[in-house]
Amino acid sequence: MSNYYLEQPMAPGEHDFAIIDRMQHPDINGTWPVLELVSPMFKPQAHLYPWLLPLKEMSAGEWKVLMEELGQADSPSTMPVSCVLLRSEQTPTEIRNQLIRSLYFTDENHQGHILRYYDPRVFFHLCWMLSPGMFAQTFPSHIVSHWTFWLEGQWHSVTLPSADTQKPSESRIFPRQQLQRCGLINEVLGRLPLHGDVVQRERVSQRIDALLQKAMELGLPTEEDLISFAFHGLRLRDAFWLSPKFSALLHQARNAPDFFHDETRLWDEERWKMMTQR
Repeated sequence: MSNYYLEQPMAPGEHDFAIIDRMQHPDINGTWPVLELVSPMFKPQAHLYPWLLPLKEMSAGEWKVLMEELGQADSPSTMPVSCVLLRSEQTPTEIRNQLIRSLYFTDENHQGHILRYYDPRVFFHLCWMLSPGMFAQTFPSHIVSHWTFWLEGQWHSVTLPSADTQKPSESRIFPRQQLQRCGLINEVLGRLPLHGDVVQRERVSQRIDALLQKAMELGLPTEEDLISFAFHGLRLRDAFWLSPKFSALLHQARNAPDFFHDETRLWDEERWKMMTQR
């Protein structure tokens, strides 16, 4: 469990900046002093990148309305206009420059990728996928001390580790393949009851990730197959895939897209038990 979480989230009004997903809110209030979070190289695609809103530069009336709206976002169905808030003493220019840097990472093959940290469902996973040193390198705590993000009707605040937390043994390479599983992990989480507790949600996410990785190793061909394997695997015993009947099913499923999903979709408890017994 990442130990960055505060026991109680900070109130929206205690923050200095808000990040707004421009794809979700292309037509936000025209009088808000938003800045584009995009490097000059990607300027033609600026509409795909988020806005940065320096909260202290808003008019008093608009700030008050926004804070009230963010404070009332306490239901999973009422997604607020900003799902990520930052606390920082730095200037908007400095924050903007750092956040643009954080948007890009290079993998072990020196390929560039976009890091969608402004999506709270991704930021949540970064809190446990990245080592403390990598986390501090990506989101420097001397620039931003706290991040607060909204997830499933609740706000959560994290305090960032300092850059000197990096241990010599820590990997300095982004876990690209694991990060690319974020979408699949979220698909499985979306089929489960909501997790009110962020610690439990993190543990379940790690278990889902391990099951997805195993499903890929076993050669299941489609995303739907992978999701089904992880979803059902959460309530099955360890190494259930090694049982003879299940192994035979997996052998068939490798060469038949969506076969695994379609075949197991309507199984009841009794059938699962019979198929996974040693």
